[in-house]
Amino acid sequence: MKKSLLFLMLAFASVAFAQKPFKMQGKIEGEKVNAKYYIQVGQIGNYGIYDAEEEIEVKNSKFNYSKQISEIVPARLKKELGDNDTFMKIYLVPGETLKLTIKGDEYFYDGSPIYKSCNATDLTITPLYKDVMDYYQSAIARLQATPEDKQQEVAKGIQDTLNVKSQAYQDGMRNYLNSHITDEGSVLYLADHIDFNELYNEVKTKSETIANGRVGKYLDGVNEFNEKIRKIQEEQEAAEQAKLDAMNGNPAPDFTLNDIKGNPLTLSSLRGKYVILDFWGSWCGWCIKGIPDMKKYYEKYAGKFEILGVDCNDTEEKWKAAVEKYELPWLHVYNPRTSSVLSDYSVQGFPTKIVIDPQGNIAKIIVGEDPAFYTYLDSLFDK
Repeated sequence: MKKSLLFLMLAFASVAFAQKPFKMQGKIEGEKVNAKYYIQVGQIGNYGIYDAEEEIEVKNSKFNYSKQISEIVPARLKKELGDNDTFMKIYLVPGETLKLTIKGDEYFYDGSPIYKSCNATDLTITPLYKDVMDYYQSAIARLQATPEDKQQEVAKGIQDTLNVKSQAYQDGMRNYLNSHITDEGSVLYLADHIDFNELYNEVKTKSETIANGRVGKYLDGVNEFNEKIRKIQEEQEAAEQAKLDAMNGNPAPDFTLNDIKGNPLTLSSLRGKYVILDFWGSWCGWCIKGIPDMKKYYEKYAGKFEILGVDCNDTEEKWKAAVEKYELPWLHVYNPRTSSVLSDYSVQGFPTKIVIDPQGNIAKIIVGEDPAFYTYLDSLFDK
């Protein structure tokens, strides 16, 4: 009987300890403030999904908050109800106390050791980030003050410097991670700044302490969620690709859109040679990234095919500026939002490249900036 009672007491004690809440003690420096803050707590297992906002009352510039949680979860702390653009991301750690000081737009961590190390990491990393952003802001002002005929040259110099500063920021974070790989707070903080897969692999291979602890459990959950999302995306892309592949061999839907000079251009007028429809936009990073290879192959097989760039989701001004900026030598048309061309070709991702044979039939459809596109061109023309 005594053994049973002792067992129950120990079991109760362990449960009570496991359920010890997260606590936050906050203060706003400056004049005394009576206001409200709001917090959204992330869902365990559904990373990126947050519960409804909870209200936090601020009296005389101070506030308190506690939450019963079973494991580490992210949360958003914000000043405005419903504001999902401006917030501070914090982590709620069971049984730990975060002492948070707010100075204007700056936040400083204190309290439990895990939060002290978060703050130390922030104080090291933020100046590197600020250096990049300060240069970027000054570069924008400099570019706006530069005569138009000199902007391209100035922009190249700015981009080169920006690349160096950005690399210094990335290297600084990686070096800090390597030297603090066994520090819970540092790893947790950097999980939002370094490529997650890179950080996750570093922790798994270099820090058994973190990997097997509470921060490792949180990282495992994020990784599992990311893998689940990736699988869903792959299945959706495969379904979309199957739908597109079913169009192969069918006549390409004809259309007429205005070219760069405002004149109507009809797709069927290009019949007699291979035509590549390139669905792109100036806003599309992967579209822009693929331009050098597109140019190379356009020159490599000059005269054997034509490219018709179909601009999507741009204003006419941005479209024309991008064609000029990137010096795109092929044909271009503007696709207004009222057009049915995207739905006619089942285009849902960018870039999408559709190869049309000389008879006007769809020969190949490739979504994304895929090396398989250029391999296909070699198979057609390198004979």
